[in-house]
Amino acid sequence: MKMKAKFLTLILLTAITLTVLVSALNVDVSTPAKLTKSTDTTSFTVKNNDATGVNVAVTLPASITDGTDSVTITSPSTLSFTLASGASSTISVVRGDVPSGFDLGEFSSSIQVGLVNASDATITDSKTVALSFVNSFCSDGPLNISDLDLNVDINNLGQGEDDNWLPLDEVKVEVELDNSKSLDLDTVYFELAFIEKDSGKNVADDLIWLSKDEEKVKIGDIDEDESETFTFQFKVGPELGIKDKDYLLMVKAYPKDSEDEICIDSSDDLSNKYFEDITVDRENEDDRLVVLDNIVLPSEATCQQTVQLTADMYNIGDDDEEQTRVRLYNKELGLDLNQVIRENLDAGDKDNVEFTFDVPKDAAEKTYTLELRTFYSYDEDDDTYDDNSKPFFAYLKVSGNCVSSVQEQSLASITAELGSDAVAGKQLVIEGTLKNIGTQTTIYTLAVSGITSWATLNEISPSTLTLEAGKSADFTIYLNVDDDVEGEQSLSIKATHDTKTTEQDVIVEIQGKTSGFLTGSAIGEHLRNNWFIWVIVLINVILIIAIIVVARRIVAAR
Repeated sequence: MKMKAKFLTLILLTAITLTVLVSALNVDVSTPAKLTKSTDTTSFTVKNNDATGVNVAVTLPASITDGTDSVTITSPSTLSFTLASGASSTISVVRGDVPSGFDLGEFSSSIQVGLVNASDATITDSKTVALSFVNSFCSDGPLNISDLDLNVDINNLGQGEDDNWLPLDEVKVEVELDNSKSLDLDTVYFELAFIEKDSGKNVADDLIWLSKDEEKVKIGDIDEDESETFTFQFKVGPELGIKDKDYLLMVKAYPKDSEDEICIDSSDDLSNKYFEDITVDRENEDDRLVVLDNIVLPSEATCQQTVQLTADMYNIGDDDEEQTRVRLYNKELGLDLNQVIRENLDAGDKDNVEFTFDVPKDAAEKTYTLELRTFYSYDEDDDTYDDNSKPFFAYLKVSGNCVSSVQEQSLASITAELGSDAVAGKQLVIEGTLKNIGTQTTIYTLAVSGITSWATLNEISPSTLTLEAGKSADFTIYLNVDDDVEGEQSLSIKATHDTKTTEQDVIVEIQGKTSGFLTGSAIGEHLRNNWFIWVIVLINVILIIAIIVVARRIVAAR
C-alpha cells in the first residue's frame, strides 16, 4: 500500500513538472526606453524563439498618472498578431500632452503581453513590461544637450550617508556644466529641486540654505570649451526628518530666457540619470534627539566685557518634549549656566537659546572652549532628565583689559567627547582632539586630573603630540571607572608645553552598576534589537507543532 502511494505521488509530481515546462513559451519582450517631456515616442520588441507560431495580444495602459494628472498612452502599431517561429515585431508607444501641473519625477504603468501557442491553444503565457515616463526638471524636457555634460557630486558632511540623510546634516551638491558646443552660453543658471516622492511637491524651501541665492544661482557666461562649477550647500530641515520620507534631488542648467531652447537636467552621476534617490530618516540616537545649531558667539572679548551667546535648539527625535534644559559650562571662566525651556518642543520644532555672562576681570588672555549640552526626556515625577546630548562647543578668545599680573598665552585648544558608555565598573573611553593655535611647531604632553575620587587612569594614547602651527591630532583616554560611582563626575584634560598649560573640563554622567537580573526595559530593548530572531524562532515552533499534529493524525488513522 505504501509503495503504491509513493508511485502515485511520483507520477503526479512528474505530470505537474511537464505541464509547467510545456506551458512556458520561449518569447522575449524587450523593455521600452523611458518617455520624457522631449521624447514622446518609444518602442519595444516581441520575439518568438519557439519552434511553433505564437499568437500575441498586447494591452497598453490607457495612461500614466501622478495620482492627480494623467498622460495618455496610445500606439499606431497593430496590437494583436501572430509571430512565426524566429520572427519578431516592434510596437510603438506614443504619449499624449503633459499637463502643466504634472508632478516631477518618474512614474510607471504596465504593458501586458498575452501569448498563446498557435498550434495548441491550451499552451499560454504572459509577460509584463514596465512603461515609464520621466517628468524631468527642465520645463520642456532636455533640449539641445549634445556636447553638454552635467556633472553632479553629492557629499553629506553630517551623520548620514550621501543618499540617506538625517536632520541637520550638512550637504554639499557640486554641479559642473562642461560646454563643448561650438557656441557660447550666455548668463547660465543652475537650479536645484528637492521633490517629495509621494506628493511631487518641491520642498527645497524646507532646506536650511548656506550657499548664496539658495536653490537657484546665476553662474554667468560659459563660453565654448569652458566649464563652470557651483556648490549648493544646505542643512537638512528637521521637519523633513520627522516626515521620514523618500525624495528626489534634481538639478538643471540653462541660459537665461532660453530654457525652451537649451536645457540639461540629466547626468550619469545621478542614480536615475534625471534624479538622485534620497531618503531622509528620523534621528534615533539617544544623544542626538535635541541638538544645538547655529551657535553664535563673539570671536573675541575683553576682560569684564558682557558676552552674549545664542543658539538654535531643534527637536529632531520622534517624541514631543514637555520640558528641556541647556547647560553652558567652562570652569576657568566660572561658567555653569542653565536655561530651562518649559514650553513644549514638539518633534521637528525649533526654539531659541540665549546666555549672557561677564568675562572675569582677572581671566587669562587665551582662547577658551565653552561646552554646551542639552537635557531632555523630562521626568516630572522626580524633576530629572533621562537623556542628554553629546557636548557642543563654542570658542571665545579673551584679550585686553585683564588685570592678571602674568597673562597666559595659550598655544592649544582641546575638544573631547565620550567614545563609550559611562558605566560604573567599566572602562570609559574619551576621544579628544588637540589643535596647535600657536605660530610654531610645538611638543605637547597630555595629562588628566580630577579623577581620583571616581576613576583611575589606564592610558592616554598618544600621551605626547608634536604639532605644526595650525595642525590638529586625535588622542584617546582610557579610564577605569570605580564600581560604586554614580551620577555626574568631572575631569580635566591638560596639554602642557614648557610652562604653559591648556585645560579642558569634561562632564561625565556615570550610570550605576546594574544587578545580574534582567529588567523589563532590558528585555524590551533585547526584543527590539533582535525581533527578527524571535520571529524565526516562533515560525519554527509553529512548524514543529504542525508536524507533530499531522504525525499523530496519521498514527491515529492507522
